Parts: sequence; C-alpha cells; structure tokens
Amino acid sequence: MQPTQPITLPPRAAAILNTLREAGFEAFVVGGCVRDSLIGRTPGDWDITTSARPEEVKRLFRRTVDTGLQHGTVTVMQGKEAYEVTTYRTDGAYSDGRHPDSVRFVSSLAEDLARRDFTINAMAYAPETGVVDLFGGLDDLERRLIRAVGDPAERFTEDALRMLRAVRFSAQLGFDIEEQTFEAIRPLSPRLDMVSRERIRDEINKLLLSDHPDYFEKLAECGITAVIMPRFDEMMATPQFSKFHLYDVAHHTLKVMKAAPPELPLRLCALLHDTGKVPARTLDTAGGDHFKGHQVLSAVYAEQFLKEFRYDNKTADYVLRLIRVHDVRIPPTLPNVRRLLGRIGRDLFPDYLAFSLADVQGKSPVSRDKFMPQYEKTEAAYRRILRAGDPVTVGELAVKGADLIAAGAKPGPAMGEVLKRMLDDVQHEPSHNTKEYLLQTYGPAAPADPALGAIPAQSLAAYQRTLDLIRASDVIILPYSAEPDEDAFRAHERLRRLLRTHTPEKSVYAPGMPAERFRAFTPSPAVTLADALFPQALCLFAGSRPEASSDPRWRTAAATARFSGLTQIKEFAAFCGWKEETP
Repeated sequence: MQPTQPITLPPRAAAILNTLREAGFEAFVVGGCVRDSLIGRTPGDWDITTSARPEEVKRLFRRTVDTGLQHGTVTVMQGKEAYEVTTYRTDGAYSDGRHPDSVRFVSSLAEDLARRDFTINAMAYAPETGVVDLFGGLDDLERRLIRAVGDPAERFTEDALRMLRAVRFSAQLGFDIEEQTFEAIRPLSPRLDMVSRERIRDEINKLLLSDHPDYFEKLAECGITAVIMPRFDEMMATPQFSKFHLYDVAHHTLKVMKAAPPELPLRLCALLHDTGKVPARTLDTAGGDHFKGHQVLSAVYAEQFLKEFRYDNKTADYVLRLIRVHDVRIPPTLPNVRRLLGRIGRDLFPDYLAFSLADVQGKSPVSRDKFMPQYEKTEAAYRRILRAGDPVTVGELAVKGADLIAAGAKPGPAMGEVLKRMLDDVQHEPSHNTKEYLLQTYGPAAPADPALGAIPAQSLAAYQRTLDLIRASDVIILPYSAEPDEDAFRAHERLRRLLRTHTPEKSVYAPGMPAERFRAFTPSPAVTLADALFPQALCLFAGSRPEASSDPRWRTAAATARFSGLTQIKEFAAFCGWKEETP
C-alpha cells in the first residue's frame, strides 16, 4: 500500500479513525466516500471499516447505536452526526439474493474489500496509508468504468440489487459499464424478483434524479425492465408515425426524462406519462398513429406502478394529477388560462408548465414550432394572472355558500351550480368578483332559464333573441372547430341545453363534428343557425378567432336563413367557409 493523494476527511470522521488506531486497530474510510472524494464529488456518507470487533467499537465510544451487530455494524454518534463503523468481514451465502445468511469477521482489509460490489467502491483510505486500491478502482475511475470486483456473476448472485446499482452508478457518474459486467446482468436479471420493491424503488429514484436519467434505456438493454417494468419494453416496440414525433414511445420518454427538471415528481411523470400509448395505439388508413385517451390509460398504469413500488401517497397523487393533464393544450387567452389554472390547481400549474416544455423536447421540429408560441403566451398569461391576483377557484369567490343561503337560496346541488356559474363569470372577467355583483346577477332573485340557470342582466336581451331565433327557424347549422377553445366548448354546451329544453323536436347539422359529440344534439337536417346568447357560439369553427362572430354573413344568416334540405345546408356551410366532413 503506497501513499497517494490526500483526501480531506470531516473532522469527526478523522477523530473516529484516530481513536480506533490509537487503541491498536486498523481503521479506514471506505467505499463511496473514497470514490466521490477522488472524482471531486461531495460524499453523502462517510463509512468506516475497521479490524475492531463490534463490542470493541462500543467500548471506545460513548454514544453508539446497535445498527446491525449481526453484520458487524455499529453506528457511532458524534454530536448530531452518525457514522457507520463496520468490522472487516466476509459474507456467507445469500439465499434471499440480498443479504448474507451469515458473516465471518476477519482481520484482513483485503478480504473485506473483496466482498464489495464494484472496483470503484472497493477502495479504502486513511491519512497514514493513502488510498488502498487492490482491484483497479483508480484505473476504472480514470477510464470512467463500472466493473464488478472479481466474477460479476458471483457478485450479482450474492446480491441481485447490484445489477440495478450498476446502471444507477453509470447514470449518476456518466460512466460506461464494463462489457463482462454488463453481459452478466441479463441472465441473472430475474433474480431481482427476490429484492424488495422498496429497495428497487430507491435505486430507480436515484437513477431518475441523476444527470443521465436517459440511461434508463440500459435497464432495457440488459433485461432489467423485463422484470421490473415490462411496459417499457413494450414502449420500445411502439412507433409513433406522425409529423409531430421523431421517436418511438420509449425513446420519446427518454428524451423527456432528460429534459425534465431534476425533481422526483417531474422525472416520474416523464417516465410514466405515455405508458398508456401502448394499449391506446390505433392506425388510420394512411398508416398514421393515434393514441386517443392515452392520458387516462397512462394514469391507470402509473397508479399500479407507483403502488407496486410503494411510493408514498403524496408523491403518487401528485404524479397522477400531472399525468392526467400533461397533454392539455388551450388557446392561451386570459380566461382560458384562468380556467385551466383553476382546474389543474395552483400547486400543480408551475410543474404542468415545466413538464409541457420538457415533453415537447422529445417531439419533432413541427411540434416544437407549433407549441412554443402557445407555451410562451400561456406562461405570460399565467404570470399576469398571478400578479393581478385573479380568482380561479370557487374558494376565491367573493360570495360563499353562506352568502347565498342568507340571500334565500336553499342548500344543495343547485347552490353548487350557482357557485360554478359565478366562477365561470369571474374567470372571464375578474372585476366581477364582488359580492354585490355576483348576488345581483346569480342570486335567488336573478332571472333564470330552466336550462341555463341564472341569466346575467347584461345578457338578457341576447338570451331572448336566441330563443326567438331557435323557435322561429327550420334549420340550425352549428359551426364547429376541430380544435375549439374552452369558450367554444362552453358555448356548445349552452346551446345544446337550450335546444334540448326549448325545442326538443328540432335538430342540428354540424359539419366536421365528431359523431360522439354530434349525438349530444338532436340529429337530422331541420333546425337553424343561432347568433346568440354568447358570441362564442359563432366562433366554434373559427376556434379562437373571435372576429368570426362579427362577420356579417353570420348575422345575416342567423336572421334570415330558412332551409329545408341537406343540399342547401351544405351549400350554406361552404359559403361560410366550413370544410365539409361527415360526422
């Protein structure tokens, strides 16, 4: 053993070594703290190995904890700091694939180092001797290599978790895994079933929070995901033929993991957010991939995964909430962002934005070019809403349930609907969040419609005009956008309620509307176009283009159009600029 470069020990760790050596025993710091010190990382723990037996360690120190006497480990307390001191040992058989059935205390440091997992972790240090490296750990640090001590198959048979640790160290340090060590993992990977889910979870977390979370791919390459997360292997075999994607589902996931901030909920969301694409995948007639409803299916799989690996409820709930909304996209108007903020929650929204930005990094340039302007406007609207203190939830309304009861409302579901309508109003116009305005407009004394509830005073004239148009018309043509904003959806819903309540015998023609949404209205060619209660009703095809509602063609059609046949409706749809698509 030749002296090498000095390592600066924490004063209390140095004091423990000195106490043991002065009593006639050998003592070294060992393992990860030596490795990290040599490559310029700050060690998390300083473990100590010694020739002293556990009972001798306990006699030398005033405050000790019997951490694992059967394995030779005593925790020495120095102030509030704890240092594990373990006697030199060799291990017996590992029948459970994780812990030795027995240990044998020895007097040789060399025997102790030989039982350790990887060469870079099998080095010891003391100021008197310098670094003790019997297995080439210094060379492997230089070569940036993870290599097992001795026969890798023996090391992995002793402790199956070492296979996962090899990939985790690779990700944390940015090292390669030595070829024989890597090749020994695949045939032995099924032994990971013997390891507790909690220990596997801890290794997954460390890998995810490393500088190279995308090294998760190595788990698939060496067969580990086939044991702990078979869905990832299925994701590797799931392509995404679309102008918005460049990679299969797994490699998109790896890109997102790398781009996501190094926070556990965000990295877990990155790993799990598209797991539902495997069962959701469908092909269109042109060979393009679609993954309708994958967010819901991803949340179902994620819930099972998080439960299996014993994640705490707080982490699991947060990750699941984020997965369910990760793909939500809206036209970034202030009212839309207020509604989305209220829906997602103030606590989750910053991570929703951060994850959205990470998600697009794993997509095509087409997708990024489309997304980035929308993202920037959404973030700007969010910051503006925060600065203004705009209300976004029912709890932030100036009117509470008690105020409605005091005004004469009866407790029950109807009162909840009134509060929702109030929120809907103030999310659109925050200055309306006053008790006087909200009670006057939506309280028990406000005008009401059986389909819509309270009608704001400023909307009464438009409301009556809409009813008159609906009742007098033969045909209703409902504009529709393939990508409507939230205002558009809300206008659709209001119009649907009006039609079903006031003219159930009439029906709607809606070019381009999906069949499942079209069926919410009364089908067959015979109702009318309504300009109306809410101007957005005429913006539906135009999406977020509000100027459509002021187009004179809409107003003229709403006032005068009378059609009796499908041909004329199609001609009118073409005149208005709609693309003909059969529902």
